[in-house]
Amino acid sequence: MKSSTVLAARGFTIAFIVLCVSGWMAPSPARAQDQAAIEKITELNKKALDAYQDADFPKARTFLKQALDLCTSAGLDQHAIAARTHIHMGVVLAGGLNQKDLAIKQFRRALDIEPTIQVTKNVDTPEVEAVFKEAQESGGGGDSAPAGTDSAPERASPPPAPAPANGLVHIPVRKASPGAPIMIAARASNSDVAKVVLYYKSGDDDYTAKDMVKSGSHFSGQIPASATSGGKVSYYLEAQDSEGTVLASAGGESRPLVISLGGKGCGEDEDCDEGGGPAGPPIFIGILGGIGVGYTTGHADLTNANKVINGFAPSSAFHIAPEFGYYISGDWRLSLQARIQIVSGPTPLVDGSGTHQPAKMGIAALARSSWFFGSGGLRPYVVAALGGGQIRHVVVFDKAARMCGASGDQKCVDTVTAGPLLVGGGGGLSIAFNDHVGAVVEINALLGVPKFTAHFDFNGGLALRF
Repeated sequence: MKSSTVLAARGFTIAFIVLCVSGWMAPSPARAQDQAAIEKITELNKKALDAYQDADFPKARTFLKQALDLCTSAGLDQHAIAARTHIHMGVVLAGGLNQKDLAIKQFRRALDIEPTIQVTKNVDTPEVEAVFKEAQESGGGGDSAPAGTDSAPERASPPPAPAPANGLVHIPVRKASPGAPIMIAARASNSDVAKVVLYYKSGDDDYTAKDMVKSGSHFSGQIPASATSGGKVSYYLEAQDSEGTVLASAGGESRPLVISLGGKGCGEDEDCDEGGGPAGPPIFIGILGGIGVGYTTGHADLTNANKVINGFAPSSAFHIAPEFGYYISGDWRLSLQARIQIVSGPTPLVDGSGTHQPAKMGIAALARSSWFFGSGGLRPYVVAALGGGQIRHVVVFDKAARMCGASGDQKCVDTVTAGPLLVGGGGGLSIAFNDHVGAVVEINALLGVPKFTAHFDFNGGLALRF
């Protein structure tokens, strides 16, 4: 009896251990679902900060509302990602929509979840920081409405007001490389802003003022390399009307924005990379190559009596396309690209005057303007281009007289040249490996006149920034 009891106890113990181990090893569907929800909420936060940088404050608020709704549905109301989302909502309400009371409520909800949380560094402005401090001083106690929803009186209120007329949207630069120029960008939300002035200084020097370059509602300027040789550089922006009246500012002389040079500009627990900002050093060098094909018309270059009938042909064999450019802002680049085409395949022409060799190259140059979208390591872009030169297509004239080749008895393979005026555009994808090295893939469409072509190039290669 005793033996059977011992065996039963041992069996029970083994079964219990097996069940515990099985439970520990089995994947948790809830945990996987939480991770998927967190990734989706993080993506919505990034989209919101992109919209905030573009001064589209209602759109930024919509993205954050979706993120908070997802926090609620996924049971993440008390998670750190919910606290960070409330912080971003407060930033949009205080720094964009000018709704201080609602911003305080969002900041207090974040503090209820994570009492030590701070405003994300790269969207922290003096105006936002002042509202956040007021929320801190008023203590926690956000209302009882679920995360991501407004209280009943708020739901009955009208849609959020548009951006304030004197708004200046700027995501501060927090860190940069020493001894290199620093690109500063901002956007004004009011046509009354005639100019934006950048004030900067290194160490204990006096502030130097310079007008930023205006492009529509965008403004950009550089802190020169001569001011970035120390450990930090301070700066602030002022938006002014045509009479010099200050309409808005980002930072100020008494509380400037500070860039750490060669060090880390954000705390280890902050979302420093959210929201885009300058995408790297301003000087761009591209080492590209590719192939092309297009529709061409006209007569052959060497055997001029031959005329194109079937208009599509390759620009055999390949081309290289070195490019040199400069980032006017984090989203806009101007550049000059060469197109050096290496031609193979055409046959020589033999006639009474001797043997004539076909063209081996086609050279063109294009001025390009590129606009980038999104943030992070993968950024799509579109291009407009204008230039001049030659695009040569290789055409087989198999129905013409056999008068080419070394003996003058072969069918002719000749080039047909288009241009010299070239105009077009395209798009591509920029892939950043780090601040200085990346890759690009793109497709370009070009029209050549008066010798006509509708041509497409497929390029790829290495991208360098300095």
